[in-house]
Formats: sequence, structure tokens, C-alpha cells
Amino acid sequence: MLLNPTLKYAHYVMNKIYVEKTLNAPIELVFDALVDHENYDRFPGVDQSTLMIHGVHTKNGLGARREIRTGFFKLEEDIVAFDAPYLMEYRITKFFPLKVNHILGRIELESVEQGTRAKWTSEFDVPIPIVGKLIERQIVSAFSQGFRNILSYIDKHAASHN
Repeated sequence: MLLNPTLKYAHYVMNKIYVEKTLNAPIELVFDALVDHENYDRFPGVDQSTLMIHGVHTKNGLGARREIRTGFFKLEEDIVAFDAPYLMEYRITKFFPLKVNHILGRIELESVEQGTRAKWTSEFDVPIPIVGKLIERQIVSAFSQGFRNILSYIDKHAASHN
């Protein structure tokens, strides 16, 4: 007999990706690069990016929907919080070819003496029995590297804008 008849299975802890980097660039430049949804394909590892729906108050802001293709993955993301130039939160609503439960992605920026400190987090799980944990580890590794690559690209190319 189950102690709680509504509980069908136990849920495990979500995976969390966390990347932090200090960039030698002003916060406005970093933020603008990170929210330029139509041009994510300039970043290493991103094959195609499309702004599918404009945001409510600003083109790339709250309510915007973007599609990103990287390798054999296709993601649709909704912008769920937007506070320029400090914060953008997004939720992956479609992740092809896998079923992924994405809780939240968050990019926080802070002006510091050296430029801008960026903190990028993303929480998710892959609800596939047995192999889900293996897939999750691969996604954590790939997306952690991808986030680092994007921030490094912005850092490297910021010098030409200063």
C-alpha cells in the first residue's frame, strides 16, 4: 500500500548548470549581446538563431520567443523576465529531439571594477528512465561549455567596441 496514493513516482533533484565569468566590457554591451536573439548564430556552436515572437515592450524583452539550433538540438525559449541591463530569464519550452523539463535559465549581470560579472544558470531534467541521467550529464557538459564559449566570445569581441 502506498503512503500517498497520489504519488506515482519519486522525483529527483534537478540538474543545475552554473557558469560565472568576469568580462572586460561594459554591462550594456554584454547585455545587448546576450539578448540579441536573432544573432546568436555568431556564437561558437550555435548554427542558427531566430526571433520567433517579439517581446511585449522591447523586441528582445519579456514575452519574446527565440529558436536556437545547435548541432542536432533545436530549442525554443520564452523570455520570462527582463530587466535591462541586469537580468534575463528564459524557459525552454521545446527541446528537440529529447523531452527535457526546463525549470529556468537565468543570466545575471553586475558592473564590477574589471567590467561585468556574468552569472548564467540553467536548471532542467531529462525524464527518460535509465538513460536520462547519462543524457543529463552530457547536456550539463555541453551547455556549460557553450555558455562559457558565448561569454568568452563577447569578452574577446568587446575590445573592438571600446
